[in-house]
Amino acid sequence: MLNRNKINLHTLLIGILLFGISLSASALIFHMPENDDSVIGGMRITQIKKGNTFYKLSRKYEMGYDEMVAANPNIAKYSNLSLNKPITIPSFFILPNTPHQGLIVNLPEFRLYYYPTEYNVVITEPVSVGRPNWSTPLLITQIIEKTKNPPWVVPESILINNAKRGVYLPSIVPPGPRNPLGKFALRLSKWSILIHGTNQPHLIGKRVSSGCIRMYPEDIEFLFSTIAKGTAVHIIDQPYKVGWQKNKLYLEAHMPFLETRNSPMEELEKVRQLVLSATQNQSVNIDWHAVVTTLAKHSGIPHVIGVRL
Repeated sequence: MLNRNKINLHTLLIGILLFGISLSASALIFHMPENDDSVIGGMRITQIKKGNTFYKLSRKYEMGYDEMVAANPNIAKYSNLSLNKPITIPSFFILPNTPHQGLIVNLPEFRLYYYPTEYNVVITEPVSVGRPNWSTPLLITQIIEKTKNPPWVVPESILINNAKRGVYLPSIVPPGPRNPLGKFALRLSKWSILIHGTNQPHLIGKRVSSGCIRMYPEDIEFLFSTIAKGTAVHIIDQPYKVGWQKNKLYLEAHMPFLETRNSPMEELEKVRQLVLSATQNQSVNIDWHAVVTTLAKHSGIPHVIGVRL
């Protein structure tokens, strides 16, 4: 594990060249798959040690809290973790169905993907997004500003909403531990949406913001130092992803947001269309039972649903 205070993209890429993957305290970095493949990473198992909690393990391994909970359904969400018990780290992903460039934020996955132009790698990190009624908008935009130690100019809508609950915020919150933007912020060109840090890292991987995209403090610091102003940003809604790894076809299913969720049959039809698109003009044996089972679980973990003949 690399020291997060000395991490930079060049150092991590040296590790990739030597070991094939970097799982650091401030980034998950993978080689880009070859040919038409789009599956990266793999499941990991670690042993629970004294003092471990779901939150500590989530942050250590670049996971959102709910992502870790979903991957370990046999462990009660708020229970004390038993020493030496194995726990699953779901560092296994299908790349979103977008061009592999710029920064992609997939809302129902609570995860971003960054494709640096100068390296044949993909960087992925967990995020928090807008809560119901304050949803993060779907956008094709770019980063127009990078700010260190940003003051928080509180939007009027947030001032009014908090005042209704008897909470009166100042119009500007200066940098410091009470500033919810953290130490780094990336401003997008539309809707005044920010990608920023947080003073509540235990909420990463949830719908909790007022529309902005939050990251672990160490993650936004790494991204801030790596990404360039002008980088394209695409905010998408892809609860279902289908992709190849060699001759195996995988399905990854996340729970769609309530405001965009359709009936189970309609959701299944969406997945069927994705499968048909991924297997067009190919001889593939599809296990439709595996498709239905994966869709029902919404575990966020890729499962094999087909094999090339």
